Amino acid sequence: MKEPRLTCSAACGYQFRKLRARKQKTCPICCRRFWPLKRRLGIWATYCSNACYRVKQNERLAMVQVTCEHCARTFRRTAGAVKRAAHLFCNRVCASKFMSGEQHANWRGGHEPNRGPVWLRLAASMRKRDGYRCRRCGRTQAENGASLEVDHIKPWRSFENKAEANDPSNLASLCKTCHRHKTGSIERKWLRGDVLAMQQYEDAIKLTS
Repeated sequence: MKEPRLTCSAACGYQFRKLRARKQKTCPICCRRFWPLKRRLGIWATYCSNACYRVKQNERLAMVQVTCEHCARTFRRTAGAVKRAAHLFCNRVCASKFMSGEQHANWRGGHEPNRGPVWLRLAASMRKRDGYRCRRCGRTQAENGASLEVDHIKPWRSFENKAEANDPSNLASLCKTCHRHKTGSIERKWLRGDVLAMQQYEDAIKLTS
């Protein structure tokens, strides 16, 4: 059965179908109402014409004067780059200096080399306890090419009581490769809240009687 006619003419029918299919938009530059075509994407869904799009592009590409957050030197950047950037620097050297230390995204509290007055003797006893083998992969101290590294399973900096940090149950002898893996992967996951990753690691290096 043929659908009954809802409009008085073909022209009104065309406008009616447009209203049903999509909505008019307002150009952010000239505020003119326009019908975005379905086959047109990107700029054509936002601006009514090329002229309005070029006006917006010129606004983004306009040069503005800004100040380097590290050395306080003034320099010029496009308005679009300024809007996108979280921090503004005049060059990569300033960016590198500013984003170091506590400002860096991977900052984890710094390095404290002092592990207590008896650390050297304690580390030597842990290597002996582990049979001079890496607890994770079984590599010997001779195969490691140097003394095995004694690692805090739960990171040293996460303890307020350093005696608890140096408890033998929290120490493991590791080769250089396994120590890098633990510090660079497992420890970072644990600091981000991945308790399962640390539990799986502890199970993998658990001492066997």
